[in-house]
Amino acid sequence: MEDPTPFEVVVQKMISLGFYDFFFPFVIVAVLMFALLRKSKVLGDSSVINAVVALSMGFLVMGFPILTGLAYGTELATFFVQSTTFIVILVMAVLIASAFYPDISSVLMDKFKSSRFLYTMLALGIGIFVTSGLLTVFINTNNPAVTGIEPELPGPPSDIVIIVAALIIFMILIIIAASIVRKTS
Repeated sequence: MEDPTPFEVVVQKMISLGFYDFFFPFVIVAVLMFALLRKSKVLGDSSVINAVVALSMGFLVMGFPILTGLAYGTELATFFVQSTTFIVILVMAVLIASAFYPDISSVLMDKFKSSRFLYTMLALGIGIFVTSGLLTVFINTNNPAVTGIEPELPGPPSDIVIIVAALIIFMILIIIAASIVRKTS
């Protein structure tokens, strides 16, 4: 039998220590929330307030696998691998296209401003979200009515899942409407 490589040993150790289920999601959510709060200035200009809220959101995400009994490290890793693969393909396509278009930046700016590009990216994002398995985070597969098996820990209530899904859809509709209004102005 072949000995594991040092990288495999490191990854296995990180998995056993909970890096993929707890630490990495915590860091990703905390950093993204801090960046969004700082950029949008919803809570003001105070970096301290933004940091406290971002860390709180990170800790809530970190507690999710324990509270629901649903680990999402594999799904999150799959999501980022698929997203990174798409980004690499997009960058390679731009590099190849730059050989044929002398002014690729103006061509790309025209394409990126279109609503068609927005819809394409939205569909691609939803596709990656579903195929990575992250949809199971929002749709609790431990539902006793479906499986007949009582979960060890309670999952998120269905009404909360519906409210969160409705809020996400509402935010997407606002973004689409704003892009359409901006285009007509």
